[in-house]
Amino acid sequence: MLIEELDDFPSLQQLARALWKTGESRGAAILVGAGFSRNAERIEETTPEPPLWTDLAAEMAKRIYPNGGAPNDQLRLAEEYKAVLSESALESLIKELIRDEELLPGQLHRKLVGLPWTDILTTNWDTLIERAALENLGQTYETVCCIGDISTTRAPRVVKLHGSFPSNRPFIVSQEDYRTYPKIFAPFVNLVQQVFLENELCLLGFSGDDPNFLEWSGWIRDQLGASARRIYLIGALNLAPSHRRLLEARSVSAVDLSPLVTNESAKNKHKIATEKFID
Repeated sequence: MLIEELDDFPSLQQLARALWKTGESRGAAILVGAGFSRNAERIEETTPEPPLWTDLAAEMAKRIYPNGGAPNDQLRLAEEYKAVLSESALESLIKELIRDEELLPGQLHRKLVGLPWTDILTTNWDTLIERAALENLGQTYETVCCIGDISTTRAPRVVKLHGSFPSNRPFIVSQEDYRTYPKIFAPFVNLVQQVFLENELCLLGFSGDDPNFLEWSGWIRDQLGASARRIYLIGALNLAPSHRRLLEARSVSAVDLSPLVTNESAKNKHKIATEKFID
């Protein structure tokens, strides 16, 4: 199937018009999740792939629920991990699983920062996007890692919403982190609200069940209400009709690229679909 034959192709066209500022929208911003880090290049063959949220949750469950019975709620599991083993132990686990110093930005990272996004927001702790931006000779992005960076940078920016390696803490990962985020990180909330109000927004590197996606899409609805623009969830999503209707009820337009990669291996589906989207 050609990408133009997708049922969701009109949504891609709308994003493209916003991105290149050929329509009425001010521009397009992107929120990048953990799945996109899978496109990194590993320095050593022994370096593990960057984990997805499910991988992080599985490792937490193995350590504090050795006999099974871990909760399905991954944010609650992270909260329990901190309560049992301490917050520093959770941060150590994250660094153990995400070997940032052993990863290099991949081709898709470089392609992503080569596009004229108004801002690139990310919930990822690794530094792959900002390192790719430093290599880019076209679009220049400044990096926001902490509240103090907001007043000294200007768009386009790479905004690290959940902390950043090596030492911009806390790493936002648990229920309590999300609950207190609007108060503790109010300047980040204001920045994100402005970005979401002014731009078309797409989410890349998330699944429809990703806890980060669920929290952020719900947060956008709560904060902006009827003022919120449509959110576009991009990827090889393979959504059931009922799941798609649920997303639509939450003002999320799914752009499902699964028909483009039906003949690809399970390991390569998401990478190839992401490449087709960026291209």
